[in-house]
Amino acid sequence: MFKISLLLIMILGCAQQTRSHISSSRPVQPTPAQNVSDSIVAAVLYSVATRGLPDFRPTHTLFVKKDSDIVSSAALPSLDSVEFVLLDSAGVQQLANQIGSVNVIRVSRPTVQGDTAHAGANSRVVWRLERAGRLSRARFISMSACAFRLRRANRQWQVDSTLGCIIS
Repeated sequence: MFKISLLLIMILGCAQQTRSHISSSRPVQPTPAQNVSDSIVAAVLYSVATRGLPDFRPTHTLFVKKDSDIVSSAALPSLDSVEFVLLDSAGVQQLANQIGSVNVIRVSRPTVQGDTAHAGANSRVVWRLERAGRLSRARFISMSACAFRLRRANRQWQVDSTLGCIIS
């Protein structure tokens, strides 16, 4: 009986430790868009967060690759059901090392021509860093990517259509 109790305490302790590592990556609150690019990226992230990608289902917490000139708090949509966590490459790898793997979304730089824009988003899984002797390497699998066309209507950008997707 003592061994079973000890085993349960250890399992609960490990589960609690994993949750605390995840919560150390704090969700970011959206701020108002600062430019057209922010509005377009927010529309793409809204689409990914609500509809997903071919090999990525929407989740409560969306880990997004932070690019200082593409993705910031100003490029996040306001969604009550989704929390956004912005991580740079080192932060993604650190989180993957702690919890095993992280599915991270990356948005491409939008291009704009009048009231039409194009942007893409991809999902990839980053795995725990493996150490083999002196060499360390991150493992990742690019899961899916889509290109979107967006239209501006009534001063708001929306995904108009998906131009194409790949899964690898």
